[in-house]
Amino acid sequence: MRRDANGCNSRPKSVIAYAGRIISRVTDVLGYVSAFAVFAMMILIVQHVIMRYIFNRPDMFTDVISAYLQVGIVFLGSAYTLKAGGHIRITMVPDLLPAGARRLIETITNLLGSVFLGFFAWEGWVLVWTSFTTYQRDFTLLQTPLYLPQIVIPLGLTAFFLQFALDTCQSLMPQYFGETR
Repeated sequence: MRRDANGCNSRPKSVIAYAGRIISRVTDVLGYVSAFAVFAMMILIVQHVIMRYIFNRPDMFTDVISAYLQVGIVFLGSAYTLKAGGHIRITMVPDLLPAGARRLIETITNLLGSVFLGFFAWEGWVLVWTSFTTYQRDFTLLQTPLYLPQIVIPLGLTAFFLQFALDTCQSLMPQYFGETR
């Protein structure tokens, strides 16, 4: 049996905790992909500046690819940002309430966030499927099939939805998860 750094049994306590670990790992991977996309966008823009101002030969694809990367950065990084506690929270009123009421408000907002994100993730997958089945392409010189850059939207929204659902489960059933975050 494996043990963690504290000498505790590292096996998840339940299927819920195991699913939570998988969601957490997927969230981390998408966060790293988002960070890599920031780096790739920076390199692409620097390359464009060098080509334009030093060699007087600007490329025609930097704007398009940078826009695709920016969408990926936002959507793929959103679940990681939630996990890290980086999203904006309005805490003035909840901080005045007792702990039980704060937990209830957090659970309700997590449930509402999960429903909202679940709906938009579904609609995102519908959008990608429609673009794929109708062979839609962008109107730039690259003529990129639209489902390729669009797929990061429902993928990121699905991860964001799952992270919200995980946070909801952690607040409702902390005994299954042990330490959170």
